[in-house]
Amino acid sequence: MLLAASDANAAFWNRRLQVFKCPDSASARECNSSCAMIPGFEFEFKVNRESGAVILDMFQGGKFKGTEPQTGTCRIVDAKNWVCGPERQYRGAPATSMANGIYSRYRTEDDLSEGLNICAR
Repeated sequence: MLLAASDANAAFWNRRLQVFKCPDSASARECNSSCAMIPGFEFEFKVNRESGAVILDMFQGGKFKGTEPQTGTCRIVDAKNWVCGPERQYRGAPATSMANGIYSRYRTEDDLSEGLNICAR
């Protein structure tokens, strides 16, 4: 198991975050008022500093819907502050991050990002 409950380096943040769809990558990174709430969708995260793993659990209407590992190299400070993405940035590269407990997923180029710019808080 990637993130065992007994692992001292695993951080489980027991707070579900409400998910929002944003018009562009800048809005997603800020999770600002231009982002619209997606009713009933929530995210929860499991973070392991030692292995560099970040796992996203997705919920809809309070029911578990699936798990999605965050891809690329993850640089982790703690459960509420991390960034994951490709080693080398390229046009349209996806990136995910959490800063002070606010999650965002976006592409590095807005013209390739339709439908991808989301945040959770």
